[in-house]
Amino acid sequence: MTYSEIDAAMVALTREQRAACEKKLAALPGDSPTERKAVQLELGIYTFCGNAGLLFNAASRDHWLGIRRPVVERLLPRYPRLQQIYHGLEEEEKPRFLAVVQAELFIRDQWLGQQRTELAAAEESGDTRRAFESKIKIGAAAAMFAAWEAWRTEHNVFPHLFEEVNP
Repeated sequence: MTYSEIDAAMVALTREQRAACEKKLAALPGDSPTERKAVQLELGIYTFCGNAGLLFNAASRDHWLGIRRPVVERLLPRYPRLQQIYHGLEEEEKPRFLAVVQAELFIRDQWLGQQRTELAAAEESGDTRRAFESKIKIGAAAAMFAAWEAWRTEHNVFPHLFEEVNP
């Protein structure tokens, strides 16, 4: 499987999650503001996973590799197991690894920690609205990560990469 095929699969999975969430939102009655807010937050995270994680708006799907490779290489030292795997690969195999890891690594590193901090602060202050929103966002990201991991495992394309990284 080429890095372009892997990238296409990651994009498709993200769009499927977003479409399922849009369907769920459309099915909710207008008089369910709490449920609607939760699903809207979830939808926002799936959109974020596509836009920030997979660069849906990149000039071309091949172009993203040039953008993300240096980003991933800067992040890898914070994830020794991933760095070890990456540096053990032949050069022609590295793009496949990047296609599999780049979105999740970026989101985990650049966003998830901040959300966990936000959740802890909200819980400590007793702000139930902020805590509710943070839990929805973190849960949606976890669902996206789980979908990506299920695909990696099913296709035996670098499965279990993040098992030593906080979910």
